[in-house]
This record gives sequence, structure tokens and C-alpha cells, in this order.
Amino acid sequence: MLDTDIVCCTRMTRSYLLNKDPSLTCKLSHCVLTVEHILCTCANYEHNRKQYFFNSQLSHILLHSPKRNTFSYLTDVDFMTIRNFQRTI
Repeated sequence: MLDTDIVCCTRMTRSYLLNKDPSLTCKLSHCVLTVEHILCTCANYEHNRKQYFFNSQLSHILLHSPKRNTFSYLTDVDFMTIRNFQRTI
């Protein structure tokens, strides 16, 4: 993953802390949206995750998986549309 992609992903998942907005939650699991949730645990993306990552631990994905796999994964799950996330109130 490119450094700018990590910043974008982190900004999306943690901007509520800076802006005092409600946090984003996953519509499927109803948990707070985190980078780890998107990359490692969201059941909605399990098929995509298996396609790109041999090991689904966050440290392995960020440190050992080819960066192109992480970028392709985020593209395939259409991460930037936020259609599977909602603001909690």
C-alpha cells in the first residue's frame, strides 16, 4: 500500500476523533470501523481478503504482503465509496 493510501484509510477510519463527528461503523457487523476491521476481519470482504492475503493478520498485511495486493484489495472492495459503513449517533 502506498503511504498516501494508509493516510487516506486512517483518515477515514479516525477522522471522527479530530472532527468530533460520530464514528463510522460497519453495517454488517455493527462495530466501529478500523483499518484492521477493513483489512482483516470484515465478513463482507472475506472472499476478497483470501484472494489477496495469505495471512490475514494486520501486521502481516502491512509489513509482508506485496503493497500492490493491499491496494488491489481496497480497490476491489470499493473501499472509498463507504457504501457498507454508516455514522453512529
